[in-house]
Amino acid sequence: MSLLAEDVAQVTVVHSGSPFEILRGRYVRQRFAPHLHDTYAFGAMESGAATCRSRGVESTHVPGDLITIEPGQVHTGEPLSAEGWSYRMLYIPREVMARALGSDELPRFTNTGTSDLELSSRIAQVHTLLEQGTGSLFQEAVLLATLRAICERHSPYSASAPASTSPHALHRVRDYLHAHFAEPVCLADLALVAEMSAFHLIRQFRRYYGVPPHRYLDLVRVERAKLMLRKGARISDAAFATGFSDQSHLTRQFKRVLGVTPGSYARSYR
Repeated sequence: MSLLAEDVAQVTVVHSGSPFEILRGRYVRQRFAPHLHDTYAFGAMESGAATCRSRGVESTHVPGDLITIEPGQVHTGEPLSAEGWSYRMLYIPREVMARALGSDELPRFTNTGTSDLELSSRIAQVHTLLEQGTGSLFQEAVLLATLRAICERHSPYSASAPASTSPHALHRVRDYLHAHFAEPVCLADLALVAEMSAFHLIRQFRRYYGVPPHRYLDLVRVERAKLMLRKGARISDAAFATGFSDQSHLTRQFKRVLGVTPGSYARSYR
């Protein structure tokens, strides 16, 4: 029997503030009985086709479709043909959605899915980032921005105009990044420091400083690494001490900012 005839699925737990699950699967024989999730389920169809029945309506999902299922919404799922289907799914808790939208008023979705190649592609990219498991501030920012885009495009939810932001709140976030550059930093912490929603913080910080918080943090870490390299520190030690995931991560960001590698930079001081 061909391996393609087998059902294959992998669940990954993402530890980002509130832990949640993501799934990458290919189903050929699987026929999901009516079931529900306590979370939002957002997905990207990658190949094949599947049918889904929910609220008395049967719909078909094909590659390029964005899947949108609310918490508690009973639905089914099964292959449309012998080819089966493959997709990537994000199971987003209510509290993560509230953080993304900056509101306790959570979105509703009329359909279980719709054709949206751009957002479907973004879901797949976010899923790939989350599977890597680094838990970076960048991953959080991309996830929240994608969730916000899904709601703005496909939900009756309409975000109210955000209140004006005091520069002092943004200064507090900047100072926090300088003080905690060597530690894992998450958006929930920054939002508490700023006393605003994570999404509003990202937008206002970018407007004020020219880059989003995760990019600013990378810049701070590069500057700290430069100081260590000038004093003769090994590149791997500098990477670890400044909060980069590994030496290659430091090298990529260093080259991106300064145009030279950490090794080349260090040699110029010897």
